[in-house]
Amino acid sequence: MAAAPAPRMAVLTRLRLRSAWWLPRFMYHTIRSERQARAAGGNLRVDLRARPGLAFETLTVWQSEGVMRAYVRATPHVQAMKILSAMCSEAATVRIKLAEDESPEDIDWDRAEDELVERGKLHRVDVPSADQAAGRIVVT
Repeated sequence: MAAAPAPRMAVLTRLRLRSAWWLPRFMYHTIRSERQARAAGGNLRVDLRARPGLAFETLTVWQSEGVMRAYVRATPHVQAMKILSAMCSEAATVRIKLAEDESPEDIDWDRAEDELVERGKLHRVDVPSADQAAGRIVVT
């Protein structure tokens, strides 16, 4: 009997920069990481958007957790992660398993943000915002 395929998953990452001073470096790493994600085997979707207050979100969909982890651990993404704590005052992610009948496009920004607020994971930053320090994920 064949094993069931690994579930596809979406990942929403939300970052808020400490100040506009970090924007050029952030954009450099964002462009490189976006290109890497689009070229990664097993990537099904990459969307990015800017939000008010120097907040940025990335929504990706992957064939499996394994291919997503391979992307996260590879250069240039891993280089961006090394300076994330210095650049950001807020950093959070959430993973969303897709149902078998869901397509990558079925995950919209509203649903992903709702999941982030409900069960997202905060990541360490050097100078946290008041919300991050209080353990809150706020999307506005």
